[in-house]
Amino acid sequence: MAKISPKELINKYNNGERDFSGIDLTRKAYLLSPELVGANLEGANFRWANFWRANLLWANFGNAYLGGVNFREANLREANLRGANLLRTDLREANLMRANLEGAYSEGANFREANLKGANFEGANLQGANLRGANFEGANLKGANFEGTNLKEILNLYLAKNLEYALKIKNL
Repeated sequence: MAKISPKELINKYNNGERDFSGIDLTRKAYLLSPELVGANLEGANFRWANFWRANLLWANFGNAYLGGVNFREANLREANLRGANLLRTDLREANLMRANLEGAYSEGANFREANLKGANFEGANLQGANLRGANFEGANLKGANFEGTNLKEILNLYLAKNLEYALKIKNL
């Protein structure tokens, strides 16, 4: 993995580069409100990075390590987070509308008040995640693991797809 500074990442993006797959930005990087629309960040390591209020529309975070990352109020609409590690990631009030989180490891992640309309959580691990006030309207929950997750204060869970195929649903 190529180490890169937050400043280098933003400069390269602003100069037209979009492929940052496999980069390593693990030094508690602060990327406040960056614009990385459509960036390819597949397999990147962003442990503890700060993407507060970032515009990450259509970004590809497939198989990326995003443990402890702050995506609070970020725009991740239609982003690819397939197979990403979201362990204890902060996604409060984030827009994940139609995002792909298939097979994502989201144990202990904070999705409080996130927009998850139409998101794909097929096979995702949501054990112990904070989903309070999250909107799951039209989200695909087939094979999602909700063990130890409180589902009482989720918005529109009854409008989610494949809820009957989700794993270990308790606390309804």
